[in-house]
Amino acid sequence: MFLALFGGATAAGLLGLAVVAPRALRPVLATGALVFTAALYVAVVFAI
Repeated sequence: MFLALFGGATAAGLLGLAVVAPRALRPVLATGALVFTAALYVAVVFAI
């Protein structure tokens, strides 16, 4: 549960950074948030 909350907050933080980041970095941060979120969901599914 804590891991899911932490992961969600981290992904939201990365997306928030993508909004204020320079235009060149936005795709990198957005992709990082998506990959992190996907990895988190996989980890939660396998933990259950």
